[in-house]
Amino acid sequence: MGIHMDTLEDNYERRDQIAYALFVHQPPPPKARPVFECSLCAFRCNSQDALERHVHLAHGGQHI
Repeated sequence: MGIHMDTLEDNYERRDQIAYALFVHQPPPPKARPVFECSLCAFRCNSQDALERHVHLAHGGQHI
């Protein structure tokens, strides 16, 4: 009976190791922030307000 219980215990340990290897918990990748691109040049920023400031300061009267 002792050998049988040792075998069962070993099988449970292997099952847990395999399950852990398959489902390793890693943090999810960071979410991509929205990127706003100026239609007049290649300037890119992370907010609509920053894009509007860029267009006003850099392009002035060219704003469409």
